[in-house]
Amino acid sequence: MRLKLHIGHGKTGSSYLQSWFACNARLLLEKYGILYPGQHHHAEKGHFSLGNCEELDAFLCNHRVCDWIRQSSCLISERKIKPNSLFFSFEGLTRKFNLYQKKLVDRAELVGIKTIDILLIVRDPLEHACSVYNQMVKRHGYYGSLDEWLDIYDFTDYLLKTIQELNDNKNLWNIRVANYKNISSSLLDFTKSWLNISTIDSFDQIPNFTVNRSLTYDELHLMRIINRKIGIKSRLLGEKLSNQFPNLNSYSPQPSIESAKKFVDKWMAHVTSINHLLPQEAQLGLDISTIQEQPLKSDIIKLSHQQISCLIDSILN
Repeated sequence: MRLKLHIGHGKTGSSYLQSWFACNARLLLEKYGILYPGQHHHAEKGHFSLGNCEELDAFLCNHRVCDWIRQSSCLISERKIKPNSLFFSFEGLTRKFNLYQKKLVDRAELVGIKTIDILLIVRDPLEHACSVYNQMVKRHGYYGSLDEWLDIYDFTDYLLKTIQELNDNKNLWNIRVANYKNISSSLLDFTKSWLNISTIDSFDQIPNFTVNRSLTYDELHLMRIINRKIGIKSRLLGEKLSNQFPNLNSYSPQPSIESAKKFVDKWMAHVTSINHLLPQEAQLGLDISTIQEQPLKSDIIKLSHQQISCLIDSILN
């Protein structure tokens, strides 16, 4: 049996992929012997989820792991399917890999897993930081400006440590790394290829092409005002806006040029160290040439009747 781990990282299409995994868990097992365990109600609806991290934790903590795997096998067409791969997707693993590494290796050995396949999709740090900012406002109660967020953003440090750990123990796993900018238009086919499944087979479609949509300009500024007042309690509103209106155009904020230059100075050494450990096609960039000062916009927030209704529902709940 193989252990397959999609470890993120965040803002590289993970929610979209996890929605697809959830909608096709039965087919993955029936056609390819890939067991993607767990109950995936949110992901099946095309909503934000954490993949199957709870099942991963159960796998790592359960002393009767072999029984857990057998019990998780599905009964399909009145026959027991014996999986040849156990598959987990959890983007938080990139930030926490040092906490999971030994447990993963020990559990794999315990159940007779010979091979651990790891998929890591990376994203250029400044682009990633700007995308995470939108998520922090939407789900984590953050109300500062983008420039203020760039000052405290620290994920590149965690990414370097994880890539170093993967590289230092490369004999323990097969690692596939890709840069999101190079595969974003073919993300699903790329992931199917990593899973060794056909890109032309028929699979179920996910409800929404866009999963875990970022906020629009007006939603972002509304959420910042609300976050300042009530903090993380606002996350219900952020999730409702994203889930109920998945096809609205997201806003991509840009930092000031001064802040972007400061960001580059802070993380350039880390990026250089990371790139020494990555294949050429996956290496990170820190290009700020496309950044332009954004014109000041009106402080008037414009919402549709449906968005206002969503806001009121969140307040009442």
